[in-house]
Amino acid sequence: MVLPLPTLLSQALVAFTIEADYEFEQQMPHVTTEKRKVGAFSPGPWLISMPFWSMCLRHVPEAGTTVGEVLHQGFLGDSFLLGTNPGMVRWGYLRLEPGDATSKRPTKTWLVRPSPAGLRAQQTWAPIPDLIESRWKTRWKEVQPLRRALEDLVGSLDHALPDYVPGNASYDSRVSIPSRPPGPASGSDFAALLAKALLQFTIEVEQAAPLAMVHAANIVRVLADGPIARRDLPRATGVGKETLAVMVGILQKSSILTAAAGNAVELTAAGRDGGAATFAAVANVEARWRAGGLRKVLEPLVGDGTMTASPLAVAVEPPNGTWRHDRPVPATLPHHPVVSHRGGYPDGS
Repeated sequence: MVLPLPTLLSQALVAFTIEADYEFEQQMPHVTTEKRKVGAFSPGPWLISMPFWSMCLRHVPEAGTTVGEVLHQGFLGDSFLLGTNPGMVRWGYLRLEPGDATSKRPTKTWLVRPSPAGLRAQQTWAPIPDLIESRWKTRWKEVQPLRRALEDLVGSLDHALPDYVPGNASYDSRVSIPSRPPGPASGSDFAALLAKALLQFTIEVEQAAPLAMVHAANIVRVLADGPIARRDLPRATGVGKETLAVMVGILQKSSILTAAAGNAVELTAAGRDGGAATFAAVANVEARWRAGGLRKVLEPLVGDGTMTASPLAVAVEPPNGTWRHDRPVPATLPHHPVVSHRGGYPDGS
């Protein structure tokens, strides 16, 4: 099976992120749903995934800065720190302070600072991307040429892109990035290079496609051969069941999916047509990119996309004590990252 280029990029990015998350989880005191269920006490904040480090936490200096500056640096939507109960504040990483006496709700002039737990998280996260890249270079000879290919691609862009895929598991599922001058590609961490390449590909596809890539590559793809029971969708897509349920609801409301017999879902005619048009757009963009060199180094790394045959299975194998250790082993990784508000995990967990 020949996987599309965005699937190759996606699965490499998701696997890298999950391995980095394991490192953070083992070093940082934290709270998880599992710990709360068994009554375990922890003085740490809620556990988060690398996207929230890449797009938010790394951009908040110890002395503080304005909310607007963090939103700008991380390419974050206004709701990220301007909502009534922002996750990074609620989970214990950041603190907001009014920028003026008349402002009762957060505005872009408010100050944001890391909490003590946030400072520790910053110190913990900072070396992890380089550590995981070093491991990957030791395991796989393809990683160094892949980095060079990604640097060439990202360095050729005439605009800047964020260091990770923005949250895409809700109604704002299509990629929308403000236009800004480009930054240097060399020196970027490996995950950021993968994310920027994937984002550029996604933007070009979604300019011509009727469906968001995150929907087409995951849910619409697995339904192309017929209805699937809802309970089987998480294993088929590699996406967490809670986030997947939200996405299915969105697609049903937009008449892409419909209910089938036996608590299953299936594509509507509009869903089948939209999926076909989106997959055709993927093929067109890949042909235009002429990214044979990129594909050449990605294919041996990703394999056929299943966790029984992919070399990436080594990266996502959960160490003892991590929350994924007690979860079922996925049959596949997502064919496009699914980043939700629930901690930022790239498989919607």
